[in-house]
Amino acid sequence: MAQKTDSLTVAVGGIGFEIFVPRMFGRKGEDLRVYTYLYVRENEISLYGFESEADRNLFLELQNVTGVGPKLSLSILGTLTTEQFAAAIIAADYDTLTSVKGLGKKGASRLVVELRDKLAARQGIAAGSTELPPAVDVDGKRAEVLDALRVLGFTEREAGARLQASYDSELSLEENVRAALRKSD
Repeated sequence: MAQKTDSLTVAVGGIGFEIFVPRMFGRKGEDLRVYTYLYVRENEISLYGFESEADRNLFLELQNVTGVGPKLSLSILGTLTTEQFAAAIIAADYDTLTSVKGLGKKGASRLVVELRDKLAARQGIAAGSTELPPAVDVDGKRAEVLDALRVLGFTEREAGARLQASYDSELSLEENVRAALRKSD
């Protein structure tokens, strides 16, 4: 593995693949897990790599926002952690968002408008709420509970509200789903 400031080259079966990364991770010679995304456009094929699935998922989510491409997405992930970005979007913290190189006030506003409700629901905050996430979903358990509620027929907004009202990090996935089902609107 060779490292540059914005990419790493991984040798697989004698072929070196350049993978663009938001920030460096791992050391030369050590085993490394890289979560990748192959970006294919008419004039470009690029490989993007991430230290965690959460980073890759946020990168993919950002690709759906008007005016945000892979370079700006990498800049966001290189400046803010996934949790910091989610908190900044939910709180509409434009100072934090505009600290990202290449992201101005207009772009930050577009991100808030397009992502706020989605990210808030994943954190178990009712859509449109101004409160900050009660806890960072480090292990992904909140997201699993939210997914289970959606599978059971709840909208993202309903599932987010139930999750916010009932989630307990000490409970198992099943216990949290049961607790959310017991909550009434």
